[in-house]
Amino acid sequence: MSVVKLDPKQRLLDKARGYVDEPATFLANLNEATRVLLRALAYADSELRLRIEMLVGVFGDKEKLAEVLYAIIRDGNEEQDARHEAAIQLSVVAEHISDPASLCARLIEDARGRDAELRLHATGALGWAGNAGAVLVLLAGLHDEDERVRQAAVFALTNLRDDSVFGTLLDRLQAGPRDQQRIILLNLWRFYDKREEAACVYLGFVRHDDADMRFDALALLG
Repeated sequence: MSVVKLDPKQRLLDKARGYVDEPATFLANLNEATRVLLRALAYADSELRLRIEMLVGVFGDKEKLAEVLYAIIRDGNEEQDARHEAAIQLSVVAEHISDPASLCARLIEDARGRDAELRLHATGALGWAGNAGAVLVLLAGLHDEDERVRQAAVFALTNLRDDSVFGTLLDRLQAGPRDQQRIILLNLWRFYDKREEAACVYLGFVRHDDADMRFDALALLG
């Protein structure tokens, strides 16, 4: 009689899928389920990984999730999609952990490094509401040599919900490269207390020489 050996990684993934498919089971076994899901992140495909990150981010141990996400961001051997997703989820989780300042300091160091891929993901991860400590490095990111980092800096700055950077983004909207101008234009609406100023900007771009910018401005006014 032959014995079928089960792949430990597959067993782990099956168990993880059971938890994400049945949130009630996850909640009933919160500590153990969180441990299983965080271990499974290393082997999960994109869909399962995202579901794990969202489930643990809402109900599980956010401190442990933040550390796992940060490790993924810094792992140069990890797939770029995984690092990108981890950066997004980390920016959501970070404001809810006990010591976001420590995480911010590590991400700032990464965002100032020589590795463009790490700068990209660290810059994106710094964009959580109220993260005033990241303003200076994100403003510097607007001038990064890598176009992707420049765009990530715009998204992160608008996610801070800090009206003090609104004027700087308007300056870049006038003087920055076209790809950055469009990203800024599309994200000014995130400054809720600056809606009237943003509307005036959109009106000005209705007559812009670039057809895409004109279309975006009209859509945003609508």
